[in-house]
Amino acid sequence: MNNILACVGAFGFLLMLSVGISSLSGGMLSVLYVLTNYFTMGVGIRLFVVILLCFIVILATFLYKKRGSITFRKIVPVFLGMVLLLAFVAAVPAVTEFVETVTAQHRLSKEDRDEIEAVRNALIDEGHIVHAAGFIEKTDGETVNYTSCVEALNNCYDMGNRFCELDFLNTTDGKLVCAHEWKQLYDNGEPLSEAVSLEKALTCKVEGEFTPLDLEQLVDFLREHENLYIVTDIKHDYNVDGAKLIAETCPDLLDRFIIQVYHEKEAGIVEKIGFRNIIFTLYRTDEAERSPRAIRHAALKHDFVAWTVKKSLIDEEFVSMIDENNGILFTHTINDPEKMKEFIALGVDGFYSDIVMWDDIKKELENGK
Repeated sequence: MNNILACVGAFGFLLMLSVGISSLSGGMLSVLYVLTNYFTMGVGIRLFVVILLCFIVILATFLYKKRGSITFRKIVPVFLGMVLLLAFVAAVPAVTEFVETVTAQHRLSKEDRDEIEAVRNALIDEGHIVHAAGFIEKTDGETVNYTSCVEALNNCYDMGNRFCELDFLNTTDGKLVCAHEWKQLYDNGEPLSEAVSLEKALTCKVEGEFTPLDLEQLVDFLREHENLYIVTDIKHDYNVDGAKLIAETCPDLLDRFIIQVYHEKEAGIVEKIGFRNIIFTLYRTDEAERSPRAIRHAALKHDFVAWTVKKSLIDEEFVSMIDENNGILFTHTINDPEKMKEFIALGVDGFYSDIVMWDDIKKELENGK
């Protein structure tokens, strides 16, 4: 019985050691962190329960048949073999995850990391991304947003903004046009009800008045206007294909695009396409993708320019989780400076906003810190 208790104690000690290591983050112990964190979370816990149940069954059988052919010396090797087998099964995905992490980290050169850091610092300094090219006024005096149109882009730049987010839709002929929804485009006074070709989209008017913007026009604009970054919001499930199309259209301007990815797996694909500046925006993720383990995993694999999350998910715990992974956090969409101050107090670094006249608000926020 003493031997049995010793085995149980040793197993418990190893489990606690694994849990302890899993609380570390990166550095020289990153391999232990990844391996043990995988084992002590999710699947690992279920495996531990299975092992424990097997041990209980074997122990009960042994005690019930003391005088039978089953002996302690026979049980221990079987049990240890079972533990090693299950530990190996648990370790395979963890090792794969670790190899992917190391490979991703070494994929970036020093120049790449310097570029990412420069853009990140510029974002922190600006504290602002203009949402869908910002507010613009119609001829009747109505102020509208979500246009991503030619006139709004020009207005955004003229007001001195450095970061402009644009929405992109996939046309029926596989091109990109800037719009949030098809119903924003008006054909002869009637809103579109479904996707159309690029040629057709460019004959329409955004909100019945403004000029649609496509990728070719956007690229020409970037070549003529320096110091402007475009943050992409490619709708539906076309994000990776849309990023590929941007890379094919202007391979020399990849550093002027900040691609928003909506799931961690997209980030690796976008990096392979050639983009370095990536924002992980979490509004399409499920709860598991926003767990502390998932965030740590994503941060280890990718050097994101920033993280973006909707307002309802922000609290001190979430902000701390991003800080612990050396990230900066933006939220969307906020146009009220007083609301911005509330989120700054929580530790948020910046905002997506429809406001294009940002300088005065920036000064107000800086004075309020």
